[in-house]
Amino acid sequence: MSFYDFFQNLGIILKQRQLKNKSKVMHFFKLPALLFIFLQTQLYANHTDTMQAVWKIVFPILLLLLLLLISHYVMRQYNRRLKEEVKRNIEELRNKDELLLQQQRMAAMGEMLSMISHQWKQPLGAINTAIMGIKIKIESGKIDLSDPFEQKKFLTYLERKHNSILEYVQYLSSTTDDFRNFFNPNKSKEITHLTSPIENALKIIRPSMEKKGIEITTDFKADTEFIMYPNEITQILLNLLKNSEDNFKEKKIENPKIVIATLLRENQPVIRVYDNGGGIPAEVAKHIFEPYFSTKSDKLGSGLGLYMSKIIMEEHHNGTLSMQNQNKGVTFELRFKIPKNSTNGN
Repeated sequence: MSFYDFFQNLGIILKQRQLKNKSKVMHFFKLPALLFIFLQTQLYANHTDTMQAVWKIVFPILLLLLLLLISHYVMRQYNRRLKEEVKRNIEELRNKDELLLQQQRMAAMGEMLSMISHQWKQPLGAINTAIMGIKIKIESGKIDLSDPFEQKKFLTYLERKHNSILEYVQYLSSTTDDFRNFFNPNKSKEITHLTSPIENALKIIRPSMEKKGIEITTDFKADTEFIMYPNEITQILLNLLKNSEDNFKEKKIENPKIVIATLLRENQPVIRVYDNGGGIPAEVAKHIFEPYFSTKSDKLGSGLGLYMSKIIMEEHHNGTLSMQNQNKGVTFELRFKIPKNSTNGN
């Protein structure tokens, strides 16, 4: 079979396989095919020993060239498909992480609603008491509004109660804003102080934890301002604080204590969360950042909190999340990695 016939057959095969880039394939083989046809024509026209000798030399070269071109084409197609597959897999993993993050946030919503209920109970009770007091005072009939002195006294009383109710309403509005900001799906980064997400987390969780006898102290030695997702850092801190609370309850720790500290290490901002809850056993510590791993009952834990916290730190903030047992407790460290010229340390 001549090379001309070979390429005709190759074209038929490519057409049958419906390869869109058939013309590119034929382009690769065009030069060696034309050269082969030329030499083959000369060979048939001049059956001399010299042409036959030349042909014996040229044929292996042409064959090798053809094989190299085929190999190049196959490898290029393989690499293209591999890149597409890798891109597709990365996108699938990214979508999976986003779904896991949302799942974890939804799991946290139940806890947040419980905290809202707890924080609202006292101010709502105070508002109710103030309103009932006004009602009882009016219905008692002891107030003579025709007397200027009694009228002024009653208006002063109403103003005091009004201010008290207004203060409680503003507190309720403030807590509502705190929780709404936490669940805000906005993914834009903001220039934020290092202590800001800590303060936001404490606004949400501190009242309920202090009611349970858990002491929370802060030790802010740095308040660097840099670009971050503040709501995501707040989410990490709330998860760590809630884990500490659950651990205190499970182990019945006396005088439970949490310390949240900020510092700069190698000019990089760091947040540390320590609790004196007895630490984490070595066998458990090896798995705490794995998805769906939890030492809590199914009702209390989804096993996604620490896994998603680690994803947030590594992929969204170019940082790290680590843990270390120390001083009869455990310390979780959030370390951010940011360009040195973008910090504004205090």
